[in-house]
Amino acid sequence: CAMPFFFVRLLGRTDHSDHLRVEERVERPYALGLELEDGLEMRHAFLLRERGFGATEQPNGVGRFVFSNLKDSPVTLYPVNPNREVVLDLPCFPNVSACPQVPDLAVIITPSAAVPGIVRECVGLKVKAIQIISAGFREAGAEGMEREKEILAAIHQPGSVTRILGPNSYGTMCPHTNYNGTFSAQIARRGNVAFVSQSGAICSSVLDYALATNIGFSYFASVGSMIDINWADFLTYYGNDTNTKAILLYMETLSEPREFLAAARETAMSKPIIVLKAGRTEDGAKAALAHTGSVSGDDAVLDAAFKRAGIVRVSSLPELFGLADCLCHQPLPSGPSLMICTHAGGPGVLATDAVCRYGGELAPLSDDTMDKLNAFLPPHWSHANPIDMIGSATPATYAKAMEVCLQDPNAHGVLCIVVPVAVLSPTVTAQVLKAYAKRDKPIFCCYMGGEDLLAGREMLASAGIPSFTFSDDACRMFCYMWEYKKNLDSLYQVPAETHAQIQGREAGEAVLQGAYAAGRTELTLEEAYALAEAYGLPTVNTVPQDKIDRADSYEIILKSHTDAQFGPVMLFGTGGELFDVVRDTCLGLPPLNAHLAMEMVKETKALKALKGVRGQGPVDFDLLTDMLVSFSYLVSWHKQIKEIQFNPILASEKSIVVTGAKVVLFPQDVPVDSIPNVAIRPYPVEYVSTETIKDGSNVTVRPLRPEDIEAVKAFHGKLSEETVFAYYHEQLPLEVRASEDRLKKICFVEYDRQINLIAARQDGEILAIARLIKVRGLEHVAKITLVVRDDAQSQGLGRLLVAKAIEIARKEGMGKLLCENLADTTTSQRMNALFQSFGFTTEESGGHVLGTLQLQ
Repeated sequence: CAMPFFFVRLLGRTDHSDHLRVEERVERPYALGLELEDGLEMRHAFLLRERGFGATEQPNGVGRFVFSNLKDSPVTLYPVNPNREVVLDLPCFPNVSACPQVPDLAVIITPSAAVPGIVRECVGLKVKAIQIISAGFREAGAEGMEREKEILAAIHQPGSVTRILGPNSYGTMCPHTNYNGTFSAQIARRGNVAFVSQSGAICSSVLDYALATNIGFSYFASVGSMIDINWADFLTYYGNDTNTKAILLYMETLSEPREFLAAARETAMSKPIIVLKAGRTEDGAKAALAHTGSVSGDDAVLDAAFKRAGIVRVSSLPELFGLADCLCHQPLPSGPSLMICTHAGGPGVLATDAVCRYGGELAPLSDDTMDKLNAFLPPHWSHANPIDMIGSATPATYAKAMEVCLQDPNAHGVLCIVVPVAVLSPTVTAQVLKAYAKRDKPIFCCYMGGEDLLAGREMLASAGIPSFTFSDDACRMFCYMWEYKKNLDSLYQVPAETHAQIQGREAGEAVLQGAYAAGRTELTLEEAYALAEAYGLPTVNTVPQDKIDRADSYEIILKSHTDAQFGPVMLFGTGGELFDVVRDTCLGLPPLNAHLAMEMVKETKALKALKGVRGQGPVDFDLLTDMLVSFSYLVSWHKQIKEIQFNPILASEKSIVVTGAKVVLFPQDVPVDSIPNVAIRPYPVEYVSTETIKDGSNVTVRPLRPEDIEAVKAFHGKLSEETVFAYYHEQLPLEVRASEDRLKKICFVEYDRQINLIAARQDGEILAIARLIKVRGLEHVAKITLVVRDDAQSQGLGRLLVAKAIEIARKEGMGKLLCENLADTTTSQRMNALFQSFGFTTEESGGHVLGTLQLQ
């Protein structure tokens, strides 16, 4: 049996209605850690049974360990056991209903057969959260699956406020509040890294390793089987937690992929997410299935998904923690080029191999750098990168070389290698290198040796400079950081359809329906060409024959298939008859824009040929990326397409033309709703409109885009103190509400989770903002907020945006809208009247007016 835990954030306003508690959950939807409000205690019900896990006072029983840890935590604890009156000196209760107060959290360690009944009792009492430690569910076969269904039916019944973590998990800790809800003998040290694992054994091993190596955590959690609370919930909560600087995940399977990617893309904007995903190999995936009862998924597709989500993926536990250390203490490189400083040739050669093997490159020395190095290095230094300063180098030599390397514009990071020799003090060298710890480029040290170098390593670590025993590890971390930087850059790319692509939908759909009408699920070649042409892709039917260079063209391929988890997945690479032999391809998730399309091209060896080989000129890369972008929308919008490939596409400096095609559809009787959607939602152009306001001017109403961040900052600068107080319910200074982190969370959003509407003048100046935020944990419920700039009020902008937001909420499938405003300010009273005019029913509670609008 494996053991799980989960903690609910206690709400400060517990005396208010459920509606108000929902509003609290909008900002911090799930407390996957323990947060005790002033004057409040967290109440637990701890349910155990004699049979199955042993009595609670049995010295080696799981229940005994968990109970003892909870007893030492800052909580009020109610043991529940029908066979005992006292447990470890605490009065014991026969069931949850008998507890003096309704618990905030129920921790269940019973035989699995008893769990559904206990859950139903807790749901009836409105217990906020349940941690099911018990095993014996999906991993136990059909009988266990039925128990899971019973549990889910209980928490999804109308009126339920209960969330569940588990079953079959190790537990969770919150070191900053001294909470230990695991059966570990020790609690983790305090730190700024959140660790979440799908394996209880990995939790146990990592905790032991972390205690021995002085690694601390903000939270330490095990997800269990994730029948309710999932990866996305953890990312959402830890992403908003101020104690957490990085999030580490050990993952074996991924459920709810679109929800996970949305949460990851929002969270990665503010802190790194590092994933160790097991099950890379076929045998590993089978092992993951046996362990968790869930399918692992296509590993190459997961890689592509992680890249689009801003996640960096590592290959081992040491890399997981090593990279977290680097990202927490060093800036990201702006490019892939590393400068290497060494006083020993061999280690420099090894480092060169490593950085090139892992996807980086050596930085070429600029002329200015060469002149500066020549001024103080001996004549026989290497005169190239790696910079081999030879064995006579001193700490002062390292300091001068470091300064020169950091100033070279070609260098995106610097690695210093030190080996134990009598003429160089590693400790003194570390002392001088500490002065370069806070530069705008990442620096790494490789102290190759053992005990003689420990003091130097500790000195570097105290300054935030990562130090490694071998250069291979240092180079790997640099390349991971560069990969992470590229992945982050992709988050800033928000694909949006062009008018031509939107027009292509109707023509493309007509082609597909024509095949269905003929009783076929495979398009003819001419139909496939017509589908391509509908989206503007050039084919042999549209390109003049004298423009097609069949002799000197390079053959490429565009392909897509529907993945069971992530929907359409694109492939680009070397095509033709050797496609399956060469395997020079890159996977990506649609939709794309030009930047993302070019990044796919760059990841293939085909790029070199497309730039021109054998005396041929380069292809038209603008046309090539346009083709990829159009293809991405083709496969995004026509879900009936099971598999499509354009191969070969002949690419030359004269033209790029589709000369072969195959399109296979799902059978017509397969419901379209059962086919996975695209994993990443494109910019919702359907919600863009032009409207006229009272002064006769036109405004554009549209969802916010990442490039609006400066306009939003300027918008906040024009809000009065009264408007700020009415919107935030407190006086937030401009530097707080217009901070980069806060603005990113408004402008860089996942449209499946929130849509932030603006009304803007034609020059982009924002006049009003309405936010429509889906409430996590409550299906089909969203929260709406509104703020109008003071100098733009009385123009009907508030009414316009609220009407648009309600219309969008209906289209997005929302059944209920919530709002909350203050009761007593002039601006708030006008806002309340506005919402009431749209049919919101309101009630006043504690100085706040709470509104509800039923949409369905």
